[in-house]
Amino acid sequence: MRCANKKRYPTKKIADTFTEAFNRDPLIKEEGFLTSYFCDIHEGWHVGHKATDLPPHIRLQIILDGLKNE
Repeated sequence: MRCANKKRYPTKKIADTFTEAFNRDPLIKEEGFLTSYFCDIHEGWHVGHKATDLPPHIRLQIILDGLKNE
């Protein structure tokens, strides 16, 4: 499970507040932006990188890093 170690936010508003503050950091590049998503497994909200907007080589690296950490 890829989100087992992620923080669970009880509401979308709280998760979005975190992502908005994170994404305003001038040192964060657009490909590093976070987005909130609902997790059916944990019945709450998580934040993570929006993989569909990332370049293919970054998406692949995230997948490989996830496999390495399992």
